[in-house]
Amino acid sequence: NDDQANLERLLGKGVRGYAESSCSTNGIMSLLKAVRLGGFKIAGLSAVIMHANTQSDNGIGAMDLRPSGSGSTREVARLLPAIGVKIDPRHVHVHAYRLPIAVGSLIDMTVRLHRGDIPGDLIGQMKAGVEDAGLTDRIRFSQRDVTAFSLGRDRSTVTINEDVKVTKEDGRVVARFALGFQNETGFTGNVLHLGHRLVSTLRGMDEAGETSGN
Repeated sequence: NDDQANLERLLGKGVRGYAESSCSTNGIMSLLKAVRLGGFKIAGLSAVIMHANTQSDNGIGAMDLRPSGSGSTREVARLLPAIGVKIDPRHVHVHAYRLPIAVGSLIDMTVRLHRGDIPGDLIGQMKAGVEDAGLTDRIRFSQRDVTAFSLGRDRSTVTINEDVKVTKEDGRVVARFALGFQNETGFTGNVLHLGHRLVSTLRGMDEAGETSGN
């Protein structure tokens, strides 16, 4: 979240914001956050999002596989500085496709790291970083193939496949990830949860006489 301090001030210490702008952006940023927590520097990225039909599709082309506009390229580029990544926005590429399924999304994502040797345990370092940051309830790893219907009850969880393809191109380490997450259902769930916490907090402040009634 790009305003974490205000969120904690309002809702209490330790409260984290996860959803940013869209479910696709949330999924991409969660993976990049895990890469950064593993101690790696990001030089560029590209992602292909395979996304279930959304409520805004209104059933049009519901049985078609078709390209879809995505604001994630712009939003991911905007949010990268919040996790300590400074790269040229021209090195951020996101493409989206709508799938004829009811719910769920998958991302095939390639992350280019700064020059260096191929890490011996890329996933191990990422998992350790996520655990140290206390984000294991939101960013999970799986040895099984990730599918849109294998994400468990917590629909806002991002699941990263541990089978990562790592190569070296032009002196840079290139890692190819697959991750799954729920689409509008999970994103909306996060928003509703935040709204519930906000209302509860404001009611408590009102009962304590800390609000002006506006």
